[in-house]
Amino acid sequence: VIFQISYVSGDISGLFCQDTVVVGEMALPNFTFAEVSDTSGLRNWAGMPFDGVLGLGFPELAIGGYPTVMQALVQSGQLAEPVFGFYLGD
Repeated sequence: VIFQISYVSGDISGLFCQDTVVVGEMALPNFTFAEVSDTSGLRNWAGMPFDGVLGLGFPELAIGGYPTVMQALVQSGQLAEPVFGFYLGD
């Protein structure tokens, strides 16, 4: 199934895929996620210091009606609460 998302910085598109997603020691087998295959609509994508984005946001922002990684981890009982943190450093 093809999807398309329009951001302020441009459009992306791709396919919904299934694979095992692993975060630390937690695993989600057969997890459905959006794999972006066309970033040509995003300004300056090639110059960005990363090669992908894992959507950890709000379910209301998810596309396709699939659960987010956080929702799936909570629903599977592997994560007690939908809370995460990260460190932005050098």
